[in-house]
Amino acid sequence: MCTVFGRVESGKTLVGRSFDWVQYGGNICFVPPYRSYGISTIGCAFIEQMGEDRAYEGINTEGLFVAVVALPTYGGEERKESPLVINSLSMVRFLLERARTSAEALEIVKSFAIDYKIKYGLPKVQYFFADRQNTVGIYEENVFEELVELDAETYRVLTNKSATSKNSCKRELKVKKSYEFESNLDGVGYREMVSNVYQEGLTAWSSVYDLEKRSFSLWIEGNFEDEYKFKLEDCLKGGRFSVDFAELKLNTKVTSRKRNSGYSKIF
Repeated sequence: MCTVFGRVESGKTLVGRSFDWVQYGGNICFVPPYRSYGISTIGCAFIEQMGEDRAYEGINTEGLFVAVVALPTYGGEERKESPLVINSLSMVRFLLERARTSAEALEIVKSFAIDYKIKYGLPKVQYFFADRQNTVGIYEENVFEELVELDAETYRVLTNKSATSKNSCKRELKVKKSYEFESNLDGVGYREMVSNVYQEGLTAWSSVYDLEKRSFSLWIEGNFEDEYKFKLEDCLKGGRFSVDFAELKLNTKVTSRKRNSGYSKIF
């Protein structure tokens, strides 16, 4: 039951994301550029639960954001004939390491057949792209694709229904209400928006991305008091590494104790 949304605020695109799933936890991976098949990849950061090759969302140094949102899934998969098949979550990292814009991401994802692993109980997904050129892309394989320029009035919201669906969604309505009644929102405003779509027992994390600054903030399991801030460029200077949500939470508890005032926060 995820929610993702974006709009231009003070000339730059901000993206809010609420990740809802059947289990908590997560791992943030930071991957600097490296050589792959003769080309240099793009440095990026992404959040995963099932390994570095299966990401749910992330941002790269070009200011591109990519995320998946689950869809209602019935029956098996209808595969199109293609020698290019990729796992639905693996596509997130694949795009972050290669695409610079939403348009490039859309062209890349369309060239593949997507393996959703439905027979293993995983859902079909749709993709949400946003870039610092203020363009958003939405892609649902064989069903819907869109590339739109955002501005202070034009925004996009994606929840767990197809972009073609006319059904209403409470989380979607909450986001639309915030956008229609508030102009020129900042990071604090977006924190309020992701907190408004938080779902008890489902939301594993909430995040806000500033694509121009290539930075993001993270809140874990509905705790909006403890904010973890990451600036991608600075993080990648440390080389390739990852940090687990449990490590972030434990570090916060340790450093908040008076007797540990000399300790440093991880982020």
